[in-house]
Amino acid sequence: MLHRDLKSLNILLDENLTPKIADFGWTRLLADKMTLKVGTFQWMAPEVIKTKSYTEKADIYSFGIILWEIASREAPYKTLNGYQVSIDVVENKLRPPVSADWPKPFTKLMATIIMVTLSAVAPVASLMMNLEKDFCFSKAIRPAMNSGRFNTV
Repeated sequence: MLHRDLKSLNILLDENLTPKIADFGWTRLLADKMTLKVGTFQWMAPEVIKTKSYTEKADIYSFGIILWEIASREAPYKTLNGYQVSIDVVENKLRPPVSADWPKPFTKLMATIIMVTLSAVAPVASLMMNLEKDFCFSKAIRPAMNSGRFNTV
Protein backbone atom coordinates (compact mmCIF):
# COMPACT_ATOMS: atom_id res chain seq x y z
CA MET A 1 0.00 0.00 0.00
CA LEU A 2 1.25 3.47 -0.88
CA HIS A 3 0.17 6.59 1.00
CA ARG A 4 1.33 8.91 -1.84
CA ASP A 5 0.91 12.13 0.17
CA LEU A 6 3.15 11.45 3.15
CA LYS A 7 4.26 14.77 4.65
CA SER A 8 4.63 16.35 8.06
CA LEU A 9 1.19 17.96 7.74
CA ASN A 10 -0.31 14.45 7.55
CA ILE A 11 1.37 13.18 10.71
CA LEU A 12 -0.60 13.90 13.86
CA LEU A 13 0.47 13.37 17.47
CA ASP A 14 -1.80 11.88 20.11
CA GLU A 15 -1.80 12.77 23.82
CA ASN A 16 1.30 10.58 24.33
CA LEU A 17 3.09 12.22 21.37
CA THR A 18 2.75 9.00 19.37
CA PRO A 19 2.71 9.84 15.65
CA LYS A 20 -0.38 8.86 13.69
CA ILE A 21 -0.43 8.92 9.90
CA ALA A 22 -3.52 10.66 8.51
CA ASP A 23 -5.15 11.67 5.21
CA PHE A 24 -5.46 8.51 3.17
CA GLY A 25 -7.22 10.21 0.25
CA TRP A 26 -4.47 9.34 -2.27
CA THR A 27 -3.65 5.90 -0.83
CA ARG A 28 -3.78 2.91 -3.16
CA LEU A 29 -2.35 -0.52 -3.73
CA LEU A 30 0.75 -0.84 -5.88
CA ALA A 31 -0.02 -1.42 -9.57
CA ASP A 32 1.96 -1.68 -12.80
CA LYS A 33 0.79 1.79 -13.84
CA MET A 34 0.46 4.51 -11.22
CA THR A 35 -0.91 8.05 -11.45
CA LEU A 36 1.59 10.83 -12.12
CA LYS A 37 2.06 13.79 -9.78
CA VAL A 38 0.01 12.51 -6.84
CA GLY A 39 0.70 14.26 -3.54
CA THR A 40 2.43 17.50 -2.66
CA PHE A 41 5.43 18.46 -4.81
CA GLN A 42 7.66 19.51 -1.90
CA TRP A 43 7.55 15.93 -0.52
CA MET A 44 7.10 14.08 -3.82
CA ALA A 45 9.77 11.74 -5.18
CA PRO A 46 11.17 12.68 -8.61
CA GLU A 47 9.91 9.40 -10.06
CA VAL A 48 6.34 10.23 -9.01
CA ILE A 49 6.58 13.59 -10.77
CA LYS A 50 7.95 12.25 -14.05
CA THR A 51 6.81 8.64 -14.49
CA LYS A 52 3.94 6.27 -13.91
CA SER A 53 6.35 3.62 -12.63
CA TYR A 54 7.10 3.87 -8.91
CA THR A 55 6.83 1.74 -5.79
CA GLU A 56 6.49 2.11 -2.02
CA LYS A 57 9.94 3.70 -2.14
CA ALA A 58 8.17 6.92 -3.17
CA ASP A 59 6.78 7.06 0.39
CA ILE A 60 10.28 6.38 1.74
CA TYR A 61 11.54 9.43 -0.19
CA SER A 62 8.75 11.49 1.41
CA PHE A 63 9.88 10.16 4.80
CA GLY A 64 13.39 11.41 3.98
CA ILE A 65 12.01 14.89 3.35
CA ILE A 66 10.18 14.69 6.70
CA LEU A 67 13.50 13.79 8.38
CA TRP A 68 14.99 16.88 6.75
CA GLU A 69 12.13 18.97 8.17
CA ILE A 70 12.77 17.60 11.65
CA ALA A 71 16.46 18.44 11.44
CA SER A 72 16.08 21.86 9.81
CA ARG A 73 12.84 22.92 11.53
CA GLU A 74 11.79 24.43 8.22
CA ALA A 75 9.38 23.58 5.43
CA PRO A 76 11.10 22.02 2.42
CA TYR A 77 11.78 24.38 -0.47
CA LYS A 78 9.90 27.16 1.32
CA THR A 79 10.94 29.85 -1.18
CA LEU A 80 9.62 27.90 -4.20
CA ASN A 81 6.09 27.14 -5.33
CA GLY A 82 5.09 23.54 -6.08
CA TYR A 83 5.49 23.90 -9.83
CA GLN A 84 9.06 25.25 -9.45
CA VAL A 85 9.89 22.43 -7.04
CA SER A 86 8.60 19.79 -9.47
CA ILE A 87 10.80 21.11 -12.29
CA ASP A 88 13.92 21.62 -10.17
CA VAL A 89 13.68 18.25 -8.38
CA VAL A 90 13.37 16.36 -11.69
CA GLU A 91 15.51 18.38 -14.10
CA ASN A 92 18.11 19.93 -11.78
CA LYS A 93 18.16 17.20 -9.11
CA LEU A 94 17.31 19.78 -6.44
CA ARG A 95 17.38 18.41 -2.90
CA PRO A 96 17.13 20.27 0.42
CA PRO A 97 20.50 21.37 1.84
CA VAL A 98 21.99 19.28 4.65
CA SER A 99 23.85 21.02 7.46
CA ALA A 100 27.23 19.75 8.69
CA ASP A 101 25.95 20.52 12.21
CA TRP A 102 23.34 17.77 12.11
CA PRO A 103 24.19 14.36 13.61
CA LYS A 104 26.07 12.21 11.11
CA PRO A 105 23.83 9.11 11.34
CA PHE A 106 20.83 11.36 10.70
CA THR A 107 22.36 13.00 7.62
CA LYS A 108 23.60 9.62 6.37
CA LEU A 109 20.07 8.21 6.60
CA MET A 110 18.61 11.24 4.82
CA ALA A 111 21.23 10.98 2.08
CA THR A 112 20.49 7.29 1.50
CA ILE A 113 16.85 8.20 1.00
CA ILE A 114 16.64 11.53 -0.83
CA MET A 115 19.95 11.91 -2.63
CA VAL A 116 19.61 8.82 -4.82
CA THR A 117 17.11 7.45 -7.33
CA LEU A 118 14.25 5.45 -5.86
CA SER A 119 15.61 2.22 -7.32
CA ALA A 120 18.73 2.72 -5.18
CA VAL A 121 16.80 3.39 -1.95
CA ALA A 122 17.13 0.60 0.59
CA PRO A 123 14.08 -1.53 1.40
CA VAL A 124 11.95 -0.54 4.41
CA ALA A 125 13.30 -3.41 6.55
CA SER A 126 16.88 -2.24 6.01
CA LEU A 127 15.97 1.36 6.87
CA MET A 128 14.21 0.19 10.03
CA MET A 129 17.34 -1.70 11.12
CA ASN A 130 19.41 1.47 10.63
CA LEU A 131 16.88 3.52 12.60
CA GLU A 132 16.95 1.02 15.46
CA LYS A 133 20.75 0.81 15.46
CA ASP A 134 21.63 4.47 14.99
CA PHE A 135 18.78 6.15 16.80
CA CYS A 136 17.63 3.59 19.37
CA PHE A 137 14.14 3.46 17.86
CA SER A 138 11.96 1.03 19.73
CA LYS A 139 12.06 -2.53 18.44
CA ALA A 140 8.36 -2.58 19.30
CA ILE A 141 7.79 -0.84 15.96
CA ARG A 142 9.06 -3.83 13.95
CA PRO A 143 6.21 -6.29 14.74
CA ALA A 144 3.66 -3.67 13.72
CA MET A 145 5.62 -2.95 10.52
CA ASN A 146 5.88 -6.65 9.64
CA SER A 147 2.20 -7.34 10.26
CA GLY A 148 1.04 -4.29 8.33
CA ARG A 149 -0.46 -2.72 11.49
CA PHE A 150 0.49 0.94 11.58
CA ASN A 151 -0.72 3.65 13.93
CA THR A 152 -3.19 5.49 11.77
CA VAL A 153 -6.21 7.69 12.31
